[in-house]
Amino acid sequence: MSKLNQFKIKLQSKFFIYYLILFSLFFTLPLTVFSLFLVQNFYSSLIEKEEDELLVKSKAISASLESSIKDRIYPSRNSKEWLSNYRVASNQKTSLEPILKIVWESESPSFHYQRRIGSEIEIWKFRADFLIDKMLDSDLTSPQETIIILNNIDQKGISSVIEDNFQINQASKEIIEGNKNLSLLSLFRKSSDSHFVISSRMPTLPFHLIIIKSKNEIISKVRLGLIRIGISFILIIIFVTSVSYFIARYMAELKKEKNKLSSFVNNLPIGAAIVTKDLKIIAANKILNQIFEENPDLHNEINKDSQFRMNSSKTNIMKYVWEIQRDKTWEVTLSPWFGEGSDPEGYSIILRDLTAKKLMFEQEMEMAKTIQEEYLPNDKADFNGLKFKVFYKPYYQVGGDYYDFIQLDDDRYLFVMADVIGHGLQAAMMMTVVKVLFLQITATSNDYLDILKKLAVSIKENLPPGKSIVPLHFIVFNTKDKRIDYANAGHPGLIYQEKKKEKDTQIFDKLNPVLGLPLNADKFLKIVSLSYSSNSRFFLFTDGLMDVMNPASVPYGEERIQNFVSNNGHLSIEEFSSKLESEILSHSEGRRYPDDITWFVIDAE
Repeated sequence: MSKLNQFKIKLQSKFFIYYLILFSLFFTLPLTVFSLFLVQNFYSSLIEKEEDELLVKSKAISASLESSIKDRIYPSRNSKEWLSNYRVASNQKTSLEPILKIVWESESPSFHYQRRIGSEIEIWKFRADFLIDKMLDSDLTSPQETIIILNNIDQKGISSVIEDNFQINQASKEIIEGNKNLSLLSLFRKSSDSHFVISSRMPTLPFHLIIIKSKNEIISKVRLGLIRIGISFILIIIFVTSVSYFIARYMAELKKEKNKLSSFVNNLPIGAAIVTKDLKIIAANKILNQIFEENPDLHNEINKDSQFRMNSSKTNIMKYVWEIQRDKTWEVTLSPWFGEGSDPEGYSIILRDLTAKKLMFEQEMEMAKTIQEEYLPNDKADFNGLKFKVFYKPYYQVGGDYYDFIQLDDDRYLFVMADVIGHGLQAAMMMTVVKVLFLQITATSNDYLDILKKLAVSIKENLPPGKSIVPLHFIVFNTKDKRIDYANAGHPGLIYQEKKKEKDTQIFDKLNPVLGLPLNADKFLKIVSLSYSSNSRFFLFTDGLMDVMNPASVPYGEERIQNFVSNNGHLSIEEFSSKLESEILSHSEGRRYPDDITWFVIDAE
């Protein structure tokens, strides 16, 4: 082996040892501090939990013992625990309140109850053994706990410690008088003299109960936690070292696969890139790099749009396709790619230049728009006794809203409006079919109910499945008799307003089911007929007007439409239509309308 290679190996070894020490310090010190913090928190939580449990236990035991004392100790020879009673003379002039206390006589505890009766003091003695039995037999206590009942007046009482003959020993007195708090350093001592001391007074008797419990049990749990943390710390270091080795091998394999992927992407005839979940490029072909060089801001815009779509998605398997309009029209396709898991490991981005294709499409749509305009009439017709204005705005260049007005004879005029499902070229084709069907039926029938029935059947038979649901309504004016006949099949209703009652409007809402539903037409369909007065206004519209949204996604709505008609009856039909157009534009704040919009404003003279 050459000296140069030996030097390289030594240098690499030094760097490895240096980084290992640096990693150890960087990793070990924070982990040690964090571990001590966890231990302290663990200890504090155990102490707090134990104190809460002991407090609840002391109150329960205190209540139980208080009840037993009151049941057994009272100034009567009928008491179960009665020993004796007698009186002694007293020279004290001050009154003596009744006193109940625990007294030790001949190594045996008893209750003494004394009270003043005249110039004498009456003393009653009762056995206290039952109290010891009660403390020892309690289901609430454990062998690690000492229960003490103390007199309130002299701090004497009974203990549950059998070894001390149930008397309160000196150690218990010292614990009660000055309990020591446990510090973290106590964990490393062989023993600890720290205890829990919980006291609970008996509300109706002159005693209070004290529970004493050593904290050694908790200290043992904390020590065990420290041992586990230490073992975990050693295992983590071993694990990180092992993982580092496998990561190095994985990175080498990943680089190899990346080279294969780059070769594949470079051979694609369109702009393409493979990116990570945070949209960093793993591999991109020359075509995409060239596009980004010619359009510097396009890359940032694609990343921004992609991030928005990924954040908005409720699933990880969604494929997105959208367009970016600049000097050219670009189609962006974002698709996730997966490894072994269910979450995507990254995304593929495909970029296509659609400028020429979109130009051809727009030319075809413009031609379709011209054809549709030939099918849809303008509002230049002259109807005797009627003035009307039409507004029509398709979602695309062409739309699925159908409207028409027909002169049936010298005195009768028909206005019809329908809304075919969908938008664009397909909806426009369906609209044409509806128009042809309607004109064929009205040319052969003067019965308006019959027209509605035949149209319901024809739409069901002639439109493709899924497209045969058509809301429609039409109104026929008889200007001679000043009468209208109105048919509505699942469409937003006609709004009728008499100008002499400007604020008063009537709405004839959905009178019949939508045309195309599999229902018995003879059973459900009906027509509304009514007379109208001079200077009346009629307003018909498609649901696209109601669906206009503002940036907060609040629709313009039927209530606003009704209010607009009520408040603007004094305007001419041209002024009315122009003002309504301005109002929905203001409501949407420039946002694209979500549907085709059509309306008729008709004034009857």
